[in-house]
Amino acid sequence: MRTLSIALACTALAGCVSENELRYTSTLDADVFGMAMSDDGLRTYAGMSGTTCTIHTGWGCPTADVDLPTKEEVVHDHWEGMTLGSSVLGVHMLQNEARAEDQDILVEGVRAAKLTHEGVMWLSGDDAECELNYEDGSSVDVPGAACGPDAQTSVDRAGAALIIATSEGVLSLGRDGATKIAERSDLVAWDRTTKQVYYADVGDTDVSAMTRRGSKSWTETTGGAIQSLTDMGRRGELLLLVDDGSGFGLLERRDGETGKLLGRTQIPAADGTLHTSGNGLTIGVEREGQVVFYSLEVGDSDERPIDEDPPNCPDMDRVTMD
Repeated sequence: MRTLSIALACTALAGCVSENELRYTSTLDADVFGMAMSDDGLRTYAGMSGTTCTIHTGWGCPTADVDLPTKEEVVHDHWEGMTLGSSVLGVHMLQNEARAEDQDILVEGVRAAKLTHEGVMWLSGDDAECELNYEDGSSVDVPGAACGPDAQTSVDRAGAALIIATSEGVLSLGRDGATKIAERSDLVAWDRTTKQVYYADVGDTDVSAMTRRGSKSWTETTGGAIQSLTDMGRRGELLLLVDDGSGFGLLERRDGETGKLLGRTQIPAADGTLHTSGNGLTIGVEREGQVVFYSLEVGDSDERPIDEDPPNCPDMDRVTMD
């Protein structure tokens, strides 16, 4: 539920950098199994305890829930009003917060799934045998590392390709198979605006950007050990969560074209996985047992939706895990 106040500390920093540019909005106190935000950032769609929920990011509570066929529900993506999830039975789609049963894809062993201009793409298999599948029924064999337990997936929707950080390198997966575009990395994000791939290793201090052809654009040193990164939608920017050794976390916003530091805000914890909305104005930090939401408060935020009245939040007992 919404917490009305939180202490956000900021270190003394020099240079033309925006400080304390993130405003805390709410906390969802629950474990989630995959989450994805709406384009306007007002909603997050999350797999929870036996159900898939719509979460109001301004108040940190579920406003709707849909049951997929099994209790093991994972949310993989949300785009243009469609939420993509999976269960042990296959891939499932939700439209307007209702399950579109006629669009179920019954497959086994789904590892990752994304929505693209060519429909649904998903990886199935394991690190011994992995396959990239398209909604039209076509498939291609890809390196087993793409289905490995630690692989992290981003998507180029326009190019109908998955960009994956694996133990064997950063891979671009498409209809022609796999192309290695960088050495191994833990974290990866595709930026649709700058047409670049951001990548870094957990615990390292350097973050880099490169083109899909593998040409490095820049490398910059962050203010601490990198924990997570994500693109910021159509803003053409990169967001990183780093551990600066102070006992807090540091969120760094960087220009996607140059890597230049644009803003930073200290937050209470240094661990977590970052999520952003399509307009780049809502940020979620997913941690064990909670998701903390922030709003980017910058002068050019013309796309910010109008604040709504408090939602009618249902009882959390059904969706909160001990």
